[in-house]
Amino acid sequence: MSAAEFPPKLQQDVEYLREEGFQVKLEREGNNIYAVFHEFQLPEGKYSKEKVTILQPVPIPYPEGEMEMFWTDMDIRTASGEIPEGATVTNTYLGEDWRRFSWHRKKKWDPATDDLIDQISFIEQRFVEHD
Repeated sequence: MSAAEFPPKLQQDVEYLREEGFQVKLEREGNNIYAVFHEFQLPEGKYSKEKVTILQPVPIPYPEGEMEMFWTDMDIRTASGEIPEGATVTNTYLGEDWRRFSWHRKKKWDPATDDLIDQISFIEQRFVEHD
């Protein structure tokens, strides 16, 4: 997949995230774009695994379209073995099954300040806050 297939701002944000240590790549399936984060670190002791893969759909135009839900590996559970709240639905993307997390922001998406970088910060914080 050539870089020209992705919006320039998205490419810049992915490069920034890589510089920050994230293992992220962009994937296209039909007209849909996904940011796939491998080895995404979870808070210690809160979940059944230390790292997951995160699938974040990227709305086009970017960053005007709101990012809400995200998906993870199917086998993620809380430390007590439960499916996390808001993550009971599963979907298939990129030929794989994913667990959907319907964890929403408390503030309205603002394309002037919100982007993939902000979304990953939101996801990290929600995993920390989630009981």
